[in-house]
Formats: sequence, C-alpha cells, structure tokens
Amino acid sequence: MLKFKNILLWTIACLLIFVTLGFAVSSHNKKKCIKIDINFKDSLNRNFIGKGDIIELIKGDREILGQKFDKINISEIEKKIFNHPVVKKVEVFKTIDGVLKIELFQRNPIVRVVNVKNESFYIDEEGEIMPLSDKYNARVLVANGWVYSKINTNEAINILNLTKKHNKDKELLIKLYYLAKFIYTDKFWKAQIEQIYVNNGKEFELIPRVGAHIIFFGGIDNLEKKFRKLRIFYKKGLSKKNWNRYKFINLKFDNQVVCTKR
Repeated sequence: MLKFKNILLWTIACLLIFVTLGFAVSSHNKKKCIKIDINFKDSLNRNFIGKGDIIELIKGDREILGQKFDKINISEIEKKIFNHPVVKKVEVFKTIDGVLKIELFQRNPIVRVVNVKNESFYIDEEGEIMPLSDKYNARVLVANGWVYSKINTNEAINILNLTKKHNKDKELLIKLYYLAKFIYTDKFWKAQIEQIYVNNGKEFELIPRVGAHIIFFGGIDNLEKKFRKLRIFYKKGLSKKNWNRYKFINLKFDNQVVCTKR
C-alpha cells in the first residue's frame, strides 16, 4: 500500500512539473521579441559580415522585432545565416526576457586568389570559397598569375568538391589550396612567404617577404621535402648579408637547391 502511495505521489509531482513547464513554454512563446543580440564568437577580430547585414538577411518580408516568439522560425533563421559563404557555424535561440540571440563563427581565409581579370575570392582553411568583403580586407597570402578561375561566390562551394561544371581549372585550385594551407599552418613560412605566383606552365613560384629572390617551387609533389630543403638552405646557405645575393632559388631538382646569382 505504501509503495502504491509513493508511486502515486511521484506521478502527481511529474504531472505538475510537465503542466508548469507547458505553461512556461506557452507563456514564453507569446512574448514578443524586444531585441536581437548578435555575437561573433570567433577570435578573428574582424567582421566579414556586419550585424546590419545579418538583420537584413533574416528578416525577409517581415520585421523580427515586435513579433511573437511563436511566429519566429528559429530553424529558418539559422539556415539563412549558415548559407552565407562567410559563416562557418551559427546558433540561434530565444531567451526568457524576449531577446533573440544569434551566435556565429566566421570562416578564416588563408589565401586570396586573384585571376587574370583581377577578380578575387578567398579560400578558407577548410577549402571553402569566400567572397571578398566591403567590411574587411584580410591580410593573407596572395595567389595570382595565370589563374583563369572564376567562381560564383554567392553559393557555398568547397575547393575539394569542385567539378568541371564549376571550374575547368579545378586541379590547379586544389593544388593551390594545399600549398597555401601548408604555408599558413607553418609559423616560419607564414611569416616568410607573402605571394604565390602561377606561371604559364601552371607551376608555382613563391615570393618571400625577406630577400629579392624568386623561389621556383614547381608542383606540389614532395611538398614537405621541398620546404625542408629550402629551410636548410636559408639557415646554412644564406647569411644576412647574402639575402639579396641570388635572383632565383630553384627547388625543382631532387636533393639539391640550384641558385642563380644576380
């Protein structure tokens, strides 16, 4: 009998909790949105998209402010923001005091590609293509030269998923991405290399920040080995007074660095 009473009491308590929560949710949904709070959660210290752009993006044909929460589609808002090519991750939720919270992470570009028509786009660290922004100009590695690629930056495209339908120069862009990512992720080379030039043979030449030489890199075969070889040459083959001694440094030959003096 005692056991039955305990079960009954727990059942009643659970029902009361569910009813209370139901009233709370219903009451919350009837609240009006009094504020939209947008927070950039990444640590980039730069905004490729502004708060005003996000407001325009999500409101569509109706204002969000003043709307009851049960009329605001959170999933739809998240989808609209996430589909923007500079957004990496977004979370949207409502607070009990009537605030619509939007928290987002922006994509992090590692290289700016400039084609022969002077049209530009970024590639981020995951291979996603990003448009340029009128809010911020990222100071990243620049790749130019014999690049004919024109990309529609209004849609989310990953370099690794490009097809000939998207771009006939896809193989070059993929190689360019891997080269730029290697440079970006290495502290020494990120500080040393400022430009990648694609020559008419579709091979890569590197322009350093220090020294007046050009580095003939060739293709991305043996990528790590080439950079290791160049680093040893920088440390042992060059002194501070000799940084401008050479015009070309060629890494295309196996097990050797071939230099051309000025």
